[in-house]
Amino acid sequence: MNKEEILKALEDLKDSAYREFSIKLTKTKYLVYGIRIPNIKILAKKIVKSTYIEEILSSKSECYEYLFLQGFLIAYSKADVKIKLDWLKNFVLKIDDWAVCDCVACALKIKDEDFFKQCIEWTKSDKEFVCRFGVINLMSHFMDEEHVDDAIINISKIKWHYYYIDMAIAWFIQKLYFKFKDKAEAMLNDDKISEEIKKKARQKIRDSLRERK
Repeated sequence: MNKEEILKALEDLKDSAYREFSIKLTKTKYLVYGIRIPNIKILAKKIVKSTYIEEILSSKSECYEYLFLQGFLIAYSKADVKIKLDWLKNFVLKIDDWAVCDCVACALKIKDEDFFKQCIEWTKSDKEFVCRFGVINLMSHFMDEEHVDDAIINISKIKWHYYYIDMAIAWFIQKLYFKFKDKAEAMLNDDKISEEIKKKARQKIRDSLRERK
């Protein structure tokens, strides 16, 4: 499928009722069609082997769902990690909302040292969703013995207090609490972490503890 065929496929998947719901959840600058994410994933899996994938990934995002599709194509591609990293470096600059950021990050499932280093670099960005993309990927793919300490050090250095960065850090701490409790408690006592982030993290931990009972 080429870009024109993909846009037609996206048009056919429009859901006006879901569009109204989706618009309430995001402040994206992109035109929202209103397509459920599972349907975008199905489409991405159909076209991921397309000879047009480079054209698709390098092209301008015509709508919010096209951006989702680009991210899922990167995630599902069998391309070499270095190629994926080049794609991601361009893709991440287009992200302007939490849903694309988080859904694509979780779909990536890359366990690679070059990717880890790139995630660390993203956490240093002053762009809200580039930084969040780094944090969410570290949380989703590198919360293990080998990487967690470096992840914590770099996340603790983040100085940008945008809402979606703060929420990502709080989420990281909450997830950390159930894998490395002592390390999470250390972050909750770290002066470099703002009180607002700590408050959000503690609330997320309490909520998770209630759900586990």
